[in-house]
Amino acid sequence: MDLRQSEGCEAQTAVWWQRAGAALRSLASCIKVRRRERELEVCETLSLGEKRVLMIVRYGRQRLLIGATNQSISLIDRGSVVGPREAAQELVLRKSLVNGAADAL
Repeated sequence: MDLRQSEGCEAQTAVWWQRAGAALRSLASCIKVRRRERELEVCETLSLGEKRVLMIVRYGRQRLLIGATNQSISLIDRGSVVGPREAAQELVLRKSLVNGAADAL
């Protein structure tokens, strides 16, 4: 094989790799990875000293207040997660109740 044939073979190999790379990029752009939203999230923690902690944990639409030591975990309280719309409605309701009580005085 002379130098011209060697250069021609290298050029063909380079073209093949370019086409293979383009095909792989095209295939990769079609693949979608869907990740599930996590249902369990530690929102806040408060250390109470030596190996004791309080945690607010969100699970689905609930908020859990959990106390933990190195020997046990306890559910202290459970509440629901309030979205922005519900929070605004609750604020309006509270204001109307306060204004109604003030008018009664």
